[in-house]
Amino acid sequence: MKAKTKQLEQRPAKTARLGNALYLIGCIVAAICIATGAITAIVMHNSGGVFDVAFAPIVGGVIAALGLISWLIGRVCRYILSGH
Repeated sequence: MKAKTKQLEQRPAKTARLGNALYLIGCIVAAICIATGAITAIVMHNSGGVFDVAFAPIVGGVIAALGLISWLIGRVCRYILSGH
């Protein structure tokens, strides 16, 4: 058991940096998705179409949820690769 713990403590610095880089990319993609979802919902709502107004929150929410998923994937990569 001690050997396993010691092995986990000696993670290479490159692996930790890769985990942090993937997390940063996930955060950037999440921010872009959330902004895109909000803009899409606003534009659809302001277009005045019956279906556009009805489905604006759904479409915006789905795009924002994709951002949440990308953030979670980045977070998991950071946890696995860098041990944070």
